[in-house]
Amino acid sequence: ENASFKATSFQKIEERKATREAKLAVHRKETIRNFWTRLMGRLEAHIARLERLIERIESRIAVIQEQDTQNINLSSVEEQVMEAKKLLEEARADLGAADASLEDVLASDHPKEAFGVIRDTVQNIKKKLMEVHKILVHLIGDIKGLRVGTRRKLSPTVTTVPNAKSTPTVVPTVTQ
Repeated sequence: ENASFKATSFQKIEERKATREAKLAVHRKETIRNFWTRLMGRLEAHIARLERLIERIESRIAVIQEQDTQNINLSSVEEQVMEAKKLLEEARADLGAADASLEDVLASDHPKEAFGVIRDTVQNIKKKLMEVHKILVHLIGDIKGLRVGTRRKLSPTVTTVPNAKSTPTVVPTVTQ
C-alpha cells in the first residue's frame, strides 16, 4: 500500500513537471515570436527608410542631369545607386526567408540551434543595411560636390556692432 502511494505521488509530480515544462516551452516560443515580430518591424522600417533615401537620391540625380550645363559624368554615382538597390533587395529577400523559417525553428526539437541560423541571417541583413547606408552617405557627399546652377553667388555682408553711446550711472542710496 505504501509503495502504491509513492508511485501515484511520483506520477503526480512527474505530471506537474511535464505540464510546467510544456507551459514554459509555449511561453518561450511566444517570447521568441514576439521578439521576432518587433525585430522584423524594425528591420522593415530601416529598409523602407533606405528605399526612400534612394528615391530622393535618384530624383536629385535626375535634377542634376536636367540642369546639366557642364556635361557632368554621373555614371559612377548611378552604378553605386544600383549597387545599393541590389544590396537592399538582397536584405529584403533574406528577411523574408528568415521570417518564413521562423515557424520551422519554433517547431524543431532544438530551437536554440535552429534560431542560431536565423541569428546569422539577421547579422547578414544588418551588415547589408550598414553597407547600403555607407554607400548612400558616400553618394550624398558626391552629389553635393556636383551641384549645378543652384549655388547663389555669395555677396560680402557687412556686420555691424552696436555702439554703447551712454553708460548708465549707478548712484548709491542709503537705506535706514
